[in-house]
Amino acid sequence: MKLIKIKPQLVDHSLLHKPVPIQPQARVIKRPKIVPEVSQNYSGLFNLIGFMILCIAGLIMYNRWSDKDKIETEKAHSIIGFNEYVKESLSQMPQKAETQKSEPDINNLQ
Repeated sequence: MKLIKIKPQLVDHSLLHKPVPIQPQARVIKRPKIVPEVSQNYSGLFNLIGFMILCIAGLIMYNRWSDKDKIETEKAHSIIGFNEYVKESLSQMPQKAETQKSEPDINNLQ
């Protein structure tokens, strides 16, 4: 038995017609007018607020820079005043009377 190899045709070309080219029609396309929405632009306001914040921060930093020596001297005076207060309070404390100890103290071995 001999096998016949026939390539089947999947499409019947006699049923299909060539496409007819469509001729463009001279139509005028009406585009709707775009009406811009009224929106408020806040970018200028945000820029103004940001600029004011920067100016305030700059003034604060300049004030701290100009008063730096004054602040340092006040800190030094407060530390010196506290030291003097401690010295005075220690000198005014009553001294403990020396008592004879029968047993030597661990901290004070002689």
